[in-house]
Amino acid sequence: MADLLARSLALMPAALIGGCGDAAVPAANQTAAAPARPAASGPAAAAERLVRQRAGTGEVRFEESHAFANNGAAIVCGVYSQPGRPHQRFVAVSDVDIWLESEMAPGEMDRAVAEFCRNGAANA
Repeated sequence: MADLLARSLALMPAALIGGCGDAAVPAANQTAAAPARPAASGPAAAAERLVRQRAGTGEVRFEESHAFANNGAAIVCGVYSQPGRPHQRFVAVSDVDIWLESEMAPGEMDRAVAEFCRNGAANA
Protein backbone atom coordinates (compact mmCIF):
# COMPACT_ATOMS: atom_id res chain seq x y z
CA MET A 1 0.00 0.00 0.00
CA ALA A 2 2.72 2.47 0.97
CA ASP A 3 4.65 1.57 -2.19
CA LEU A 4 1.58 2.24 -4.36
CA LEU A 5 0.98 5.56 -2.66
CA ALA A 6 4.64 6.53 -3.00
CA ARG A 7 4.54 5.67 -6.72
CA SER A 8 1.37 7.71 -7.18
CA LEU A 9 2.99 10.67 -5.45
CA ALA A 10 6.06 10.31 -7.70
CA LEU A 11 3.93 10.18 -10.88
CA MET A 12 1.68 13.05 -9.91
CA PRO A 13 3.82 15.86 -11.43
CA ALA A 14 3.88 14.04 -14.78
CA ALA A 15 0.12 13.58 -14.71
CA LEU A 16 -0.42 17.23 -13.85
CA ILE A 17 1.96 18.46 -16.56
CA GLY A 18 0.44 16.08 -19.12
CA GLY A 19 -2.94 17.69 -18.52
CA CYS A 20 -1.66 21.17 -19.38
CA GLY A 21 -2.62 22.66 -22.70
CA ASP A 22 -4.24 25.58 -24.34
CA ALA A 23 -7.97 25.78 -23.87
CA ALA A 24 -10.05 26.28 -26.98
CA VAL A 25 -10.94 29.92 -27.51
CA PRO A 26 -14.34 30.63 -29.07
CA ALA A 27 -14.36 32.56 -32.32
CA ALA A 28 -15.15 36.28 -32.11
CA ASN A 29 -18.72 35.81 -33.36
CA GLN A 30 -19.50 32.85 -31.08
CA THR A 31 -20.42 33.03 -27.44
CA ALA A 32 -19.48 30.35 -24.97
CA ALA A 33 -22.34 28.71 -23.09
CA ALA A 34 -22.35 29.54 -19.41
CA PRO A 35 -22.00 26.52 -17.13
CA ALA A 36 -25.22 25.54 -15.39
CA ARG A 37 -23.53 25.14 -12.02
CA PRO A 38 -19.83 25.27 -11.19
CA ALA A 39 -18.40 21.96 -10.05
CA ALA A 40 -17.06 21.81 -6.53
CA SER A 41 -13.30 22.14 -6.45
CA GLY A 42 -10.49 21.38 -4.10
CA PRO A 43 -8.91 18.19 -2.81
CA ALA A 44 -12.00 16.91 -0.96
CA ALA A 45 -14.25 17.40 -4.02
CA ALA A 46 -11.72 15.60 -6.25
CA ALA A 47 -11.54 12.72 -3.76
CA GLU A 48 -15.33 12.45 -3.64
CA ARG A 49 -15.47 12.27 -7.45
CA LEU A 50 -12.92 9.44 -7.42
CA VAL A 51 -14.86 7.55 -4.74
CA ARG A 52 -18.11 7.89 -6.73
CA GLN A 53 -16.39 6.62 -9.89
CA ARG A 54 -14.84 3.63 -8.13
CA ALA A 55 -17.83 2.78 -5.90
CA GLY A 56 -20.12 2.38 -8.92
CA THR A 57 -23.78 3.19 -9.18
CA GLY A 58 -26.02 4.16 -6.34
CA GLU A 59 -26.09 6.77 -3.65
CA VAL A 60 -22.81 7.65 -1.95
CA ARG A 61 -22.76 9.80 1.17
CA PHE A 62 -19.65 11.27 2.67
CA GLU A 63 -19.51 11.28 6.45
CA GLU A 64 -16.24 13.12 6.92
CA SER A 65 -13.01 13.92 5.13
CA HIS A 66 -9.78 15.61 6.06
CA ALA A 67 -7.08 16.95 3.74
CA PHE A 68 -3.37 16.66 4.47
CA ALA A 69 -0.25 17.69 2.56
CA ASN A 70 2.45 15.15 1.78
CA ASN A 71 5.46 16.32 -0.24
CA GLY A 72 3.33 18.86 -2.08
CA ALA A 73 0.50 16.43 -2.86
CA ALA A 74 -2.94 16.67 -1.33
CA ILE A 75 -3.95 13.54 0.58
CA VAL A 76 -7.63 13.27 1.50
CA CYS A 77 -8.74 10.70 4.05
CA GLY A 78 -12.37 10.13 4.79
CA VAL A 79 -15.40 7.93 5.30
CA TYR A 80 -18.28 7.25 2.93
CA SER A 81 -21.39 5.10 3.01
CA GLN A 82 -23.83 3.50 0.62
CA PRO A 83 -27.31 2.22 1.47
CA GLY A 84 -27.22 -1.28 2.97
CA ARG A 85 -23.44 -1.30 3.34
CA PRO A 86 -21.17 -0.51 6.28
CA HIS A 87 -19.18 2.74 6.35
CA GLN A 88 -15.94 2.50 4.41
CA ARG A 89 -12.76 4.55 4.62
CA PHE A 90 -10.83 5.97 1.66
CA VAL A 91 -7.44 7.56 1.02
CA ALA A 92 -7.05 9.73 -2.09
CA VAL A 93 -3.91 11.22 -3.61
CA SER A 94 -4.99 14.52 -5.16
CA ASP A 95 -7.16 13.60 -8.14
CA VAL A 96 -4.69 10.94 -9.30
CA ASP A 97 -5.62 7.75 -7.40
CA ILE A 98 -7.77 6.45 -4.59
CA TRP A 99 -7.82 3.46 -2.27
CA LEU A 100 -11.09 2.13 -0.87
CA GLU A 101 -11.16 0.02 2.27
CA SER A 102 -13.41 -2.55 0.60
CA GLU A 103 -10.68 -3.25 -1.99
CA MET A 104 -7.86 -3.71 0.51
CA ALA A 105 -6.65 -6.67 2.52
CA PRO A 106 -7.39 -6.67 6.26
CA GLY A 107 -5.16 -4.23 8.10
CA GLU A 108 -3.95 -2.37 4.99
CA MET A 109 -6.31 0.58 5.45
CA ASP A 110 -5.29 0.88 9.10
CA ARG A 111 -1.64 1.14 8.00
CA ALA A 112 -2.46 3.66 5.25
CA VAL A 113 -4.47 5.85 7.61
CA ALA A 114 -1.71 5.71 10.24
CA GLU A 115 0.93 6.68 7.67
CA PHE A 116 -0.84 9.29 5.53
CA CYS A 117 -3.84 10.62 7.48
CA ARG A 118 -2.18 12.61 10.20
CA ASN A 119 -0.58 15.93 10.92
CA GLY A 120 3.10 15.81 11.57
CA ALA A 121 6.49 16.77 10.20
CA ALA A 122 5.84 15.04 6.87
CA ASN A 123 2.22 16.18 6.71
CA ALA A 124 1.87 19.92 7.12
